[in-house]
Amino acid sequence: MPPRKKKNEDSRSREFLTIGEIEQLVQSARTGKRNGLRDAALIALCYDQGLRIGEATQLRWRNLDLQTGMVRLHSGEKVLGKRAWSLLLQLSNHGQCSRFVFAAKKNKPLSTRAARQIISQAAKQGQVSVSVHPDMLVYTRCLQLAAANKSAEEIAVFLGHSTLKAAERAIKQVSGWREDESGLVGPFVLLGLKKNRQVWRIQVPASTCNLGPGLDTIGLAVTSYARFEFRKRRRGDGAFLRLDGALASKSSDKDQGDLIYSVLNKVWKNTPEILSEMQLSVAADVPLGSGLGISGTVILGALWASYVVKDRIPNSAQLLRESIAIEGHPETLAASLLGGLVVSGLSSDGTMVLTEKLAWPSDWGILAVVPPYNLNTPQARAVLPKKVSLADATFNMQRTGLFLAAVSNHDAAMLKQVLSDDRLHEPFRNHLVPHLQELRRELADADTIGCVLSGAGSSVLVLVHARDTERIKGGLIKWRDRKAIQYRLLDLQCDSQGLRHID
Repeated sequence: MPPRKKKNEDSRSREFLTIGEIEQLVQSARTGKRNGLRDAALIALCYDQGLRIGEATQLRWRNLDLQTGMVRLHSGEKVLGKRAWSLLLQLSNHGQCSRFVFAAKKNKPLSTRAARQIISQAAKQGQVSVSVHPDMLVYTRCLQLAAANKSAEEIAVFLGHSTLKAAERAIKQVSGWREDESGLVGPFVLLGLKKNRQVWRIQVPASTCNLGPGLDTIGLAVTSYARFEFRKRRRGDGAFLRLDGALASKSSDKDQGDLIYSVLNKVWKNTPEILSEMQLSVAADVPLGSGLGISGTVILGALWASYVVKDRIPNSAQLLRESIAIEGHPETLAASLLGGLVVSGLSSDGTMVLTEKLAWPSDWGILAVVPPYNLNTPQARAVLPKKVSLADATFNMQRTGLFLAAVSNHDAAMLKQVLSDDRLHEPFRNHLVPHLQELRRELADADTIGCVLSGAGSSVLVLVHARDTERIKGGLIKWRDRKAIQYRLLDLQCDSQGLRHID
């Protein structure tokens, strides 16, 4: 909520600051005697990410990736601005020993009261002409986004609001002002705010999982997409659900009936009116049962729609928790939702989903060989042994650790060594996906990074260096042309963004 105005406040009092005043605050805090660097970084980050002071004071170093300039917040993973990034880098090199970014004495987090005093004191020392409250940093960021013609949905997601109404209230606080090149303020029209939206569109990346030894642990988002359009039903509209692309042409009727409709009914069981009020279109590049996480994208898309049609904006934690209650396995869902390479698992009591996102090397490509037949999860699960030996479990744990280290260190040679070393699922699924071993033999001398099942099948992934992609793709095309059945070949990369709204 915005700070309350005092009865006899200065007529210049407002809910936001100019760019020049933000600079004054940061510079004034930076020249402070004791913790100037910490205080300047606090102000810069609160403005940069539109953070409430309580969220900023609880921020931990583990939430920051200062190599890539990313910060993980409740509202998702975001890119740091140059100033905030620079100050946080300096602060990290300043001998910090606390787990909290903005620490007080005894390595405890800075209290919200102390943080407010820091900002207020910086305003006084910097001779800012208005009384400054931490919420003004949030509203100033809101103003910047609105002036950049961002929609209410985009601003709400950025600021971490749970509903559009909250975002609209925040926008209205500053909707009569904008920042011009001179640093002065003046009126402007809020073009980004969209009333009575009739159509919502999102794009969810497909995903692969397991990747050799990482059974039910590792997921990777890829640049093949399921695109969803939710439209308020109009008079004369046809069927409630329309499927397009490979999802419609190559998924079996049983897959479509048993999965998509049952998923939608599960997701919307508490809001059955959606089925009568909405029309849904889903298009995907790959079919169900191909091992590329399309069932997970359907779940995420349906959950997202159940929020937005009620004027609510879900955060990543909500979507992941509710989707796993339907699907049961977090690895592909987490990758499609968050993007990148994601390691996931459930907490010991099963109530929380634990995730860590890693950067996938940009020069490692992914060739997916998709057969004309599909596998369903129960079928692929049924062939796995109910018990495994301690030696095999330990072997896979070692290889999974080496896999993650190889990705982090960009070590293709190590990754190649561990990708084919799996004892928990691929040996038992070979007869379901016979072209896996055939492709491994075909590519034995092709200098690939590895060849693995995509999820439980039926697709197979060939990981390659970018420099070798065309050469290896040419070899796979020749192999495909010799086959009696028609395989599809997809040239993919890692998708780093995950689920996103599109206009």
